[in-house]
Amino acid sequence: MRLNSIYLFAIAFATPLIFHQPLFGQTPGRDGNLAVIDNSRAITQREVDEMLGHRLYLLQKQIYEMRRNALDALITKSILETEARRRGMSVEAFKRSLFPATLDIPSDRIDDAYREYGDALSALDESEVKERIRLDIETNLKMSHYIESVEELKKNTKLEIYLDEPELPFLMVDQDGPRRGGKDAEVTIVVFSDFQCPFCRKAAATMDELLRTYGDRIALVYKHSPSPGHPRALAAARASVCAGEQGKFWDFHDRVFVSDDLSDSGLESIASSAGIDRERFSRCLRSPHSAEVVERDRQEARRIGLRGTPYFVINGRSLPGAVEIQTFRKIIDREMEK
Repeated sequence: MRLNSIYLFAIAFATPLIFHQPLFGQTPGRDGNLAVIDNSRAITQREVDEMLGHRLYLLQKQIYEMRRNALDALITKSILETEARRRGMSVEAFKRSLFPATLDIPSDRIDDAYREYGDALSALDESEVKERIRLDIETNLKMSHYIESVEELKKNTKLEIYLDEPELPFLMVDQDGPRRGGKDAEVTIVVFSDFQCPFCRKAAATMDELLRTYGDRIALVYKHSPSPGHPRALAAARASVCAGEQGKFWDFHDRVFVSDDLSDSGLESIASSAGIDRERFSRCLRSPHSAEVVERDRQEARRIGLRGTPYFVINGRSLPGAVEIQTFRKIIDREMEK
């Protein structure tokens, strides 16, 4: 027993020396370093995080969502308990009171649902199917009323939340390329895109809306990343470079993203509609210059580990995918606050 006690005593004191950092939320050591080799080579947390890239962010985001959901559940529980005490009721009785006792479901709403889904339940009697539909609608409406009531209680509660979302990964990318927006913009969005990518088409519309909303406070820089899986993407990218040589890149860009014809003749037609000189345009396409510009962007995409388009770098913070505009607004507003 004495030997075991000494052994456990040794472990208790040795462990902090070995595992001196927590698993999550690592705190850098002296001068912001995570490790120093031979008193000369320092490895910083930023180096480690850049190496892990978006994988680290996705893990941190999962942890954040778990904490946020748990926090929301605890907040809701506390608010319901407080309000129940104030009304002199049990929590369960108060929660039941937030559900409407009865709801009048219009018959035409039931009939509409029956016409839409009735075939899936054709083996049952029509009246039985309609009663099931009525009960489903009633249950959903009661739950919606309960959720709205709880949200209203939250609005009337002084609530301060200190749980921060994880920062997007930081990337250093050059900002060479076609640019639109403010010359001295507070926020610069670098987008790696593909003219034949449907998600990029959606993202282009989102960028237009952001530019209308924020004006010269933001800027957009375009980078080419045509996918080998899109047979006309490279040709469209090269054509846009040639359009850019005549100061028509963004006009060409906008027209390509609303066109379904990216054949050679289709691209020439888009160029003509944008007022581009056809002879100069054709000469540019035959030269290696347009291919070199596209390849330079591709190399930049490979360097940062890009895997798919669209891909955004917002003031150095990477964001992959055609995300909703609310996400962009949240990031832009946070950057402007800085």
